[in-house]
Amino acid sequence: MTILFIINEHPFGNERTWNALRLARRMSQRDNIEIRLFFFSDSVFCASEKPEFKSGAYDAERNLTYSPAELISTTRNAEVLVCGTCCKTRGVAESDLHDFASIGSLDSLSDWITDSNRVITY
Repeated sequence: MTILFIINEHPFGNERTWNALRLARRMSQRDNIEIRLFFFSDSVFCASEKPEFKSGAYDAERNLTYSPAELISTTRNAEVLVCGTCCKTRGVAESDLHDFASIGSLDSLSDWITDSNRVITY
C-alpha cells in the first residue's frame, strides 16, 4: 500500500508537521507500506539542511525528540519531494536539500495522488 502525505505547515510553527512525520515514520514500520512525502509552502524547510526557525510559543528544541529531518531520514521506504516553486520563493536551492529529498512539481504530485492508495493532508 502506498500512502501519500501532503504537508503544508512550517516545521517549527506548531506540532502539526512534526505529528505528520511521526505518523508517517510509524506507518513505514509496517510491512508492505510505501510512504511518500510532498512538502508545500513553509514545510519545504523540513527537507532543507538549513531550516528557518520561527519564533513563537512552540519551543522546538525543548519539545521535539527528533528533528523533522531525523524523522524523515528514518522513515522506511519513503520518497520525498518538495515543491519547486515553494523552494524558489523561500530561497531554498536544490543544493540546500538533504540527500533524501528532491525538487518536485504539481505534475509529480498529481502522479503521486492518482497512484497512491491513501492521501493524507496536514
